[in-house]
Amino acid sequence: QYSMKIFYSEKISVLGLVLCLSVLSLGCIDFSGGGPDTDKIKIIGEEKSPNGKFIATSFSCSGGGAAGYFYFNASLRKAGEKLDQRDGLLGKHKTWKAFTNIEVKWIDDENLEVSYSQSNSPDYKENNAVKVESKHGIKIHYKIRKKAKKAETPKIDKRIMALLGGKSVYALIANLSKAKTCEAYRIDGYSRGAKEDKRGKMRGYPIISGSTPIDDASKVSLSNVIIDPNTYLWDVAKSCEFLPGVALHLADADVQVDILICFSCDELEIYTNGKRAGHEDFDPQRSNLLRVAKKLFPKDEKIQALK
Repeated sequence: QYSMKIFYSEKISVLGLVLCLSVLSLGCIDFSGGGPDTDKIKIIGEEKSPNGKFIATSFSCSGGGAAGYFYFNASLRKAGEKLDQRDGLLGKHKTWKAFTNIEVKWIDDENLEVSYSQSNSPDYKENNAVKVESKHGIKIHYKIRKKAKKAETPKIDKRIMALLGGKSVYALIANLSKAKTCEAYRIDGYSRGAKEDKRGKMRGYPIISGSTPIDDASKVSLSNVIIDPNTYLWDVAKSCEFLPGVALHLADADVQVDILICFSCDELEIYTNGKRAGHEDFDPQRSNLLRVAKKLFPKDEKIQALK
């Protein structure tokens, strides 16, 4: 019985020793997540005062281990001093991510401007109200950036939509830089439907020359002219015969568009996926369309002779 007591006593002592060692080893583990010394700081912008005595900095800071924090702030310190990321100019709680897009700009040796965006959540109201008004004798002026308004989607004129033949055509012509095919042809407006004419045809009109790739600048000009409602004389009807001399062939994965242009009566005709979509007078933009045509066909005497 005595030996059994000794055995249990020794067993308890060993267990106690193991527990003590475990506690001691756990005591070596840092559960705090690290302090300011382990923060990672990134300088976003930095400016010296005009007299070189002070430095204003916008920066980001991350740290805190598993709990973690990441924030932006601004600092003002004497030249030669180390940046203290916990001595920011903005906010009551320096490690809160309440401010973004921070910029610092010196007005003069005694005035500093700090511009920024801030969270408008009610949870941040008290924090955001706290700002350092002056430091080292320098007055700090704060400027909150206004949120940019979302650009309104421009409304497409219904008359343009009808003339072109739908939204997919409008999208193609509005941004010809994305067109898979964008080329121009010279056509003979006087010989439509002539069976004896063996030349290739564009909507029934014989092709004189082409295809000519449309350059980037001309694409922009054509887009601006064709989708502009002010290009057309919507309520005018002419009695002249439509004799197109230039044709544009435009296409992407979804739609093909042919635009026939007549400089005799300043009219154009649009075909979408082989079907006639519309016909209109473009007198107000004759000069711009003619300029593009002359650029695309520099050696064509008839085009170059047009005024």
